[in-house]
Amino acid sequence: MKVETMNDEQFDRAVGRAMEQVPIPLGLAERLLATVNSANIVPSADGPLAEGNKLAEGSGLAGENRLAGERGRVVRRRWLVSASMAAVAALAASVVVYPFLAVPSPMGYDTLINFVGDFHDREPAAEGKPLTEVSPPAAYPFPSSVVTNGLTRWRPVRKLLGRTGVAYDLTGARGRRATLYVVDLTSGSRPIADNCVPTSPHNNGTFTVGRTMGAWTDGTLLYVLVVEGDEGVYRSFLRRQNGLA
Repeated sequence: MKVETMNDEQFDRAVGRAMEQVPIPLGLAERLLATVNSANIVPSADGPLAEGNKLAEGSGLAGENRLAGERGRVVRRRWLVSASMAAVAALAASVVVYPFLAVPSPMGYDTLINFVGDFHDREPAAEGKPLTEVSPPAAYPFPSSVVTNGLTRWRPVRKLLGRTGVAYDLTGARGRRATLYVVDLTSGSRPIADNCVPTSPHNNGTFTVGRTMGAWTDGTLLYVLVVEGDEGVYRSFLRRQNGLA
């Protein structure tokens, strides 16, 4: 048995030397790589390619197989990384560009009233400056159609309809409270439909959930009056003019 084993080992070595002398066809590695890529095969320790490497141990073919497998993994890894980066870049570009491309449609009167009402509810409490002591910016004057007294205060507002402006906090009879917002119509990111807002305050405002609101324009200025109370309280903040009863 020992002699037979030695003969077998000698035979294996002879076969190995003979295989090493066999020339490897030109372009074999590239063809193997193309085959692996087209079949989406990832060589593993237990897969067929690994078995082929074991059978071809001692020959240059095993080295070429391993080289092809490694190249395939590198190429696929690079492709996945490039594709992922491209997807992330495209998503980021859409997030950055979309807000500039998406132009909101002009809002009508009811939408305007609701929008300002929501803004009024979210506003943090802030004490303004006395109107009798400190003048507001000339660009946002207090209108003659609204009643004022020594208790009126004003404060700047930002991001109302995408605009800056002034809010006048009013105190009427019996401690009734109201806020008059004044913004410039010529600026801002939220357009308002043409001719949907009257050019003077109406006698009756829009009553919703414990408050009454009304809006009107004066030249390039938009006024929105928010009154805590019903339409009767709303009318108490308006002067009797411009056809008001």
